[in-house]
Amino acid sequence: MKISEILKNKGHSPVVWLRPDDSLMTAMHRMKIEHIGCIIASEDGKTPLGILSVRDIVYAMASHGSDHGLSELVATPETQIHEVMTKKLTVCNPDDSLHDVMKEMTRWRYWNMPVMEEDVLVGVIGIDDVVKHGVQEMELEANILRDTLIRKS
Repeated sequence: MKISEILKNKGHSPVVWLRPDDSLMTAMHRMKIEHIGCIIASEDGKTPLGILSVRDIVYAMASHGSDHGLSELVATPETQIHEVMTKKLTVCNPDDSLHDVMKEMTRWRYWNMPVMEEDVLVGVIGIDDVVKHGVQEMELEANILRDTLIRKS
């Protein structure tokens, strides 16, 4: 299965993105409203400059210092997305196989991966998408093997 098929099955929901200089508080509110685990940081919605995930926020809070530091990091309007986001992106493209993307996400412990086509952001694949479609692929293969064994019996 190709990543393009997963994107097609997800529907045409737009990629949620914010500017890197938007506040962390804005990003967290947007993530809550959209029920998502990451936001792409971009100036134009087409070229990702980073990704802000729930994990990035938790790690930033944990490394910020004292108990008061936690609330300061989150509540301070000056804290911007680019201060907390992951800047080094690993991306995939629509022609990549599910298997290859699954290996990369597992290897690097990514929960989300931007999908790029000709240097343009076209989607985001989450680990839930990968697992769901991976299970479907395995079920299909198991059914084919079972049917083949039944025919040979």
